[in-house]
Amino acid sequence: MESSTASSLYAQQQEIDRIFVDNVDLQPYFWRRQELPDASAAADPAAKLAAEQLAARAEATAHRILDHFAHLKYQMGTQAFTSERADWEAYMRRSFADSLILCRALRGDQEAFGGTGADSLWGRYAEEPCTGT
Repeated sequence: MESSTASSLYAQQQEIDRIFVDNVDLQPYFWRRQELPDASAAADPAAKLAAEQLAARAEATAHRILDHFAHLKYQMGTQAFTSERADWEAYMRRSFADSLILCRALRGDQEAFGGTGADSLWGRYAEEPCTGT
């Protein structure tokens, strides 16, 4: 059973990795804590549209990652996935530490991901790295 669960989780991770291969322009917002461009500050309509589209793709990607993290957390909670647990948990914490957009997406939709309690995505993995975002 654990092998099947691990296979599913790795397949989801590969889907997320594929997003970043296909959209390399998103990488700085998830891996280097870079701020998205401010669309309202763009004077040129084309630059404004490009910034809005980038923000929309980044937000959609953030929610896809949050869904993956929620599934990971659920599987670890059922004890169906125990090997490499520490590695996955470190990965989730590091992901929040490296991404302002990921922190903001979770903060904006905390209830969908278990609220803010100690056993939520926020409480377990995001609260400390996302403080101040």
